Amino acid sequence: MVLAALLFSPAGAFASDAPIPAAASVPGPTVLDGGHTPDAARKPFFAGAFLGDARSTPEEIAAAIDDFTSLTGGRPALVKTFLRLGDDFSARGWPGRVVRRIHARGATNFIALDLDVGVGAGRLLEALGAGEADAQIRRTARGLAGVEGVVLVEPGWEMNGDWGYAWQGAANGADERAPARFVAAWRRIVDIFRAEGADNVRFVFSPNVGNPLAGSAANARHWNWYGHYYPGDAYVDYVGARTGSTDPPCGEVRTAPSTLSSMGATWAPC
Repeated sequence: MVLAALLFSPAGAFASDAPIPAAASVPGPTVLDGGHTPDAARKPFFAGAFLGDARSTPEEIAAAIDDFTSLTGGRPALVKTFLRLGDDFSARGWPGRVVRRIHARGATNFIALDLDVGVGAGRLLEALGAGEADAQIRRTARGLAGVEGVVLVEPGWEMNGDWGYAWQGAANGADERAPARFVAAWRRIVDIFRAEGADNVRFVFSPNVGNPLAGSAANARHWNWYGHYYPGDAYVDYVGARTGSTDPPCGEVRTAPSTLSSMGATWAPC
C-alpha cells in the first residue's frame, strides 16, 4: 500500500529539474520547517492534501495530481509516499512506476521509507546494522538511482516514538544502546546508497518532537532524546521534525528550535 500527500513550497524550492548540489557543498543539514523564511511573503510548502491509497497507484497518481492542480491553480512541489525498503523501484515495479509518474508531473518525490524487513521482533536495527538486509537496501538504492530528479528519502521516521514502528528505539532494547543501533543502521543504508550510485537521493532525518517515553520535561540526559539518534551531518541532508497539534498553525512547533539547534541545524520560526 502507498499513501500519498501533495505538498507545496515556494517556487523552485525542490524543483525536480534544479541542479543537484554536491553533498560536500552543504555545511550541515537543512531544516524542513514548512518553508518559512524571514520574508513573510513566501508561502510554506506544508499546505497540501492527503490522497489516500485509492489514488496513489501507478494508474491514478498522475491524474490525481492533475486534478488537484486544476482545483487549486498550483502544482505540488513535493509528493510524499510511504513505501518499504526492498520494494521494486525499477521502471517495471509498482512503486517504481508511482515515483516515475510523480516526477513526470513536475513534482519532487519524497519517500517515507519503512525499514521493517521482517527479521523478527526487537532486533530490526541490529539486523540492519549487521548487514542482514543489505540485499534489500541495494535493490532500493539501484531502483531510486534510476529515477530522474532529486528524491528525498526519510528512513525510519519517528524513531524516538513508541507506537509500534519496528525501527523505534523503544522496540530495539529500549535503553541507551538503541539510538546507537539506529545510527549504525542509518549509516549503513546511506553508505550502500552511495556505493550504488544513488547520487540523486537526499536523506531526511525526521524524529518526533518531544520524548514520549519521558514526558515534555525530558532533556538530552535521557537515552531516548532524539538528538542521540542523529547520524551526523555527513549522513543527513535535511532535518524535518514531526509534530501534531490541535492548536492553530505553528502552535506546538514552537517547542522545536531549542532541540533542533543542538543538532547544528538552523530554524526559521513561524
